[in-house]
Amino acid sequence: MPDRFSTLFYLVHKSGQHLYPVRMCNGATGRVAFRVSAGGNTKADHIELDDESEVLHHVKELGFAVRASSKDGSRNGLYALSGHSITDIVVLK
Repeated sequence: MPDRFSTLFYLVHKSGQHLYPVRMCNGATGRVAFRVSAGGNTKADHIELDDESEVLHHVKELGFAVRASSKDGSRNGLYALSGHSITDIVVLK
């Protein structure tokens, strides 16, 4: 299985923490994928993506939010560049 956390990019939280897009397991289907959302914070509003470059495109270019977490799990949620808590995006590759 691929890494749970994105190796392509991370978001910088206003606290300074790095929040990495994270693969989530869909309990209904068993599929493990990144989740992005243009709307709300429900499974009905999200799109599941496998390709990290597609996740980056949706977040950076299309304004979608993404499920993201610090690597130690102390901070996690649905984050967008347009939100009040994200100050930057860092592309690693």
